[in-house]
Amino acid sequence: MPESLNSRIADEVAEYQVKGRNESAAFLAWFLVNFLRVDPEEARDSVCDSQNDKGIDGILVDDQTGEIMLFQAKYKTDDRKSQGDNDLRNFAGAASWFRTPETVDSLIASTASEELKSLIQRCEVRKRLSEGYMVRLVFLSSLPFDSNAKEYISMQARSDTPLSAWDSHAINEGFIRFSKPEKIMATHYFDVVPGGYFVQKISDTTEIAMLPLKTRQVADLQGIADRSLFARNVRFGVGKTRVNRDIKSTIMQREEHRNFCFIIMELPSYVMTFGF
Repeated sequence: MPESLNSRIADEVAEYQVKGRNESAAFLAWFLVNFLRVDPEEARDSVCDSQNDKGIDGILVDDQTGEIMLFQAKYKTDDRKSQGDNDLRNFAGAASWFRTPETVDSLIASTASEELKSLIQRCEVRKRLSEGYMVRLVFLSSLPFDSNAKEYISMQARSDTPLSAWDSHAINEGFIRFSKPEKIMATHYFDVVPGGYFVQKISDTTEIAMLPLKTRQVADLQGIADRSLFARNVRFGVGKTRVNRDIKSTIMQREEHRNFCFIIMELPSYVMTFGF
């Protein structure tokens, strides 16, 4: 039997219901707040729920990663059903409106809803595309993915436009992690050069280890994709700053990778610094 959405999630989604908007819009706003740590008011403002919205239910700009995230949410409560690939394919097609500043101009000039156009202009999508921001698709479903959906998601991973897809199973798992204050407990193995690290004990219970790791291995850490790994980080993001833009510029220069570390993360017994 398909895995239904956690009942606590359904109760919380109802709290984001806004008059004139459907349940899918409330579902998306709930996700933005609980998984991407967006301010509740900003989350509601990032949602577009209107006729002829070209398949775009929300837009969020992440200045830290240089991404324009396009969202589509499907909220259904029939436990007997599953999420197929048709909605995913249609959503991926909507990304063609956001390929270049010129295609955004075409969208603004089209018969698309005024709510969508207003959101695009408020997020300065055209400007950010001209600055090199990438587009990421984020698809949410309150139903579990069927085999066709899973195959399409796997295929889309090889495309030029990244797709992050969340079904009831993934959302339930993420919700369990976010609803607990404890640290993420997981086991990961890394390729480490013998002797190529430094360890120092700073208290009876904590040691600090400094070592270089491959970025690809760090990207596979539990909690990276949904950012739950950083939920306890008291500094978190610093927003739209020149420093962030300069950091991004450096990261894009492959020859600079060996000169910089980019994540400091506290584990149960180690504080580990990862590098490129």
